[in-house]
Amino acid sequence: MYIRIQENTIRYRVSKLEAKQLINEEILEQSLVISPSHTLNYAINLTQHDNQFNYEETSNKLLLAINRDILIKELEQRPSKRGIVFNQYFKDKIIGVSLEIDLKNK
Repeated sequence: MYIRIQENTIRYRVSKLEAKQLINEEILEQSLVISPSHTLNYAINLTQHDNQFNYEETSNKLLLAINRDILIKELEQRPSKRGIVFNQYFKDKIIGVSLEIDLKNK
């Protein structure tokens, strides 16, 4: 899993294998140690509801929840370069959020 953060946008990119793991109800989670006292965690899980992005302050985690049916549909077709895209109202700003499935086989 890769994550890219730019001004007012956050993009998650997963491999086809990771997308299939998500469909099988696995949570994808990684972390980045920024300093000895700060770690940024980021994760993707599935939801039966609308796509949602959130920041959990207590665990310092960026959490993306993707609708299972939308993810399955994206995988059944050839995944688009654009991916699953939505806007999330977050702390008085609109954040563009996307989940891309890597088209490469490796």
